[in-house]
Amino acid sequence: MGALPKNNRIYEIQHLQERHKEILRRLTLGESHKNIAQELGITRAVVTYTQNSELGREKLDELQGGRDETVKNITGHIAELQPKAMEILEDALNGKVTQVEGSNITANTQIKVAQDLLGRGGHVAPSRILGKHEHEHKLTASDIEKIKALAYERGQENGQIANAEIIEAEILEPARMEDGNAEGSDT
Repeated sequence: MGALPKNNRIYEIQHLQERHKEILRRLTLGESHKNIAQELGITRAVVTYTQNSELGREKLDELQGGRDETVKNITGHIAELQPKAMEILEDALNGKVTQVEGSNITANTQIKVAQDLLGRGGHVAPSRILGKHEHEHKLTASDIEKIKALAYERGQENGQIANAEIIEAEILEPARMEDGNAEGSDT
């Protein structure tokens, strides 16, 4: 259902009907062609023809321009309210936030709204910091000996180690496998 014909015919809309306007509104909101077609009971081809027609492109530009203007207005309004949000948070820090007279807006609600408003304006503490460490630490036996000697020295200087001696540990090599059996194994 809804596949475009293979004969390369171009269908041009002469005037926008209400159905075309609804298709374009939904496209402006980011809905998929498939979803629009299913919701309106039409083929995906009708959605595509509407979108690609000259009238459709003009109306889409107009709708998207209006959407962009609305976003600018909302963003500006959020910027205007941010100083008030900061005042609420400062009052909260000073223990001065109280319930708004004549309403059921609690101090906690005011604080949450102020934090949300600041977050929408881009002023929010990171909730999670991800770090990636790509370097690998490989210590040699010599490095380990130096670290142990330094630790012993510092421990003696600080009085945390008294009359201790460094004991050398024997490093065992893993058993070699011959014919699938560990060395010394009868199995």
